[in-house]
Amino acid sequence: MKLTTCMPKKERTNELLSIHLELAELLPVSTLLEILDEIKENISKSMGQKYNKLNKKLDDLNRKENITKNIQHIEMPFHSRFVNLTKVPISKQETEILEKGLKHNIENHDKNKEVEHTIVDAEMAISLLPSENQDHARHICRRIIEKRIESMDKKKLSDENKTVKGLKKKLKTNKVITTKADKGNTTVIMYEKEYKEKTEQLIKETNCRMMRKDPTDDYQVAVKHAIKQAKTIINPRKAYTMTLMNPSAPSMIALPKIHKPGNPMRPIINHKSAPGYKLSKYLKSLLKEKLELPNKYTITNTAELIERMKSLEIPKDAKFVSFDVKDLYPSIPTAETVTILTKTLIDKTDNNVATEIVNTLRLTLDQNYSKFNNKIYRQTNGLGMGNPTSTILMEVFMQHLEEKHMTELTTSLGVKFYARYVDDIICLVTGDKEEQILGYLNDQHTIINFTMDKENEGKINYLDITIKIHKVTNKCEFGIYRKPTARDMIIHRTSNNPQHLITRLERTLMNLILYTQSRKITDTERA
Repeated sequence: MKLTTCMPKKERTNELLSIHLELAELLPVSTLLEILDEIKENISKSMGQKYNKLNKKLDDLNRKENITKNIQHIEMPFHSRFVNLTKVPISKQETEILEKGLKHNIENHDKNKEVEHTIVDAEMAISLLPSENQDHARHICRRIIEKRIESMDKKKLSDENKTVKGLKKKLKTNKVITTKADKGNTTVIMYEKEYKEKTEQLIKETNCRMMRKDPTDDYQVAVKHAIKQAKTIINPRKAYTMTLMNPSAPSMIALPKIHKPGNPMRPIINHKSAPGYKLSKYLKSLLKEKLELPNKYTITNTAELIERMKSLEIPKDAKFVSFDVKDLYPSIPTAETVTILTKTLIDKTDNNVATEIVNTLRLTLDQNYSKFNNKIYRQTNGLGMGNPTSTILMEVFMQHLEEKHMTELTTSLGVKFYARYVDDIICLVTGDKEEQILGYLNDQHTIINFTMDKENEGKINYLDITIKIHKVTNKCEFGIYRKPTARDMIIHRTSNNPQHLITRLERTLMNLILYTQSRKITDTERA
């Protein structure tokens, strides 16, 4: 009989006993003892490996528990969950709703939609049954749905639904809009008129020109023509995937910067409806493949920065300083960037490929327009916000700039470490040359301007971490940093969201705590 793990335990034991007695009759005692010793040795070895694995897991759990116990709760300032920039009075109940954020989902009581969805789902299920059973199933489902409708008619709106309904009416009457704050997700209400005036003023300041008519149809024709011409880089069979059906002008919204005086606006453009969006996405992937940017000084996240800084040798007189490129994307010189790109492509590909990529790219860059308040605007300089190719073109220009001037920074100006995340730069410098470095950076290009932040009390905030040099070991220590615009909530616990999303969010935050703790995070903040 063959032994299997799916056999009942008693049956398996009896079978083993039968085999053992049979072997005892056939084999000499010495041979049988040798086999038993070998079996015991193998069992002991297997158990040892199992126990080692379990002990390792237990040690990891104990370490994580100790880390969690040692976490000191430090009260950190958070921005308000809700900011009222109007004179419209908001009740306590309405404030509580707005404080839950724009991602908060209230329980849905749309009776008509619920009934429609139920009918559609039931019909789909019934269609899978044999045809002779479908009419009877429909009759049963109809009775169940009718009873459900009767119970829904008796159901009253929750207090939260009533509050939301009244709040919407109040905001509409007073011509007030809801939006979120820039860099913080705080819920903001402001007058619609003020929102439009500030956004239009921002458009003027960014050198946007109002267009007489919507050029979307003309741009669509130009995109289709460019795709037909680019036969080397675009497979004719896949050309149809590069165009967008029924395109429209990209919409612009603006977010108020409530952490700055006067609450200036920050523009956000959704480029997905533009005629050249799909073509731009393809060009982005093509450029990424052909260019193979070195990314010598760029970082993708703070985890990578921490890894780079772990083994950093820090001189005693060194300090950290950060630089920020002001209005990066609108400041990137498009013509100069395309020239740099063309030279790089010619070096790495053949001329036909380089020519087609550049010609097609120029077309998509020229279609740099957006729509706000039923008016069409065209951005006259810089890279378009929301355009898929903007990120890689920005990297082409910035990496070219860095390669050109890094020797001067590291030899004459005392820069010992340099890393950049998009427009945020962190440097380790020796001596008191911060102002000299800032002046040098601002002298390198007429339209690229840098601002600077220095250490404060031996610490500097960069992205979402605080960096400090340990006075004894001269090694970097890191802490979690929250910007003044940060809220103390991502999704409210009462939000009607799928539970697995809430669980995943909790796990992500816990992993952040454990990761930073494992990298010797200081007590700046413990999540």
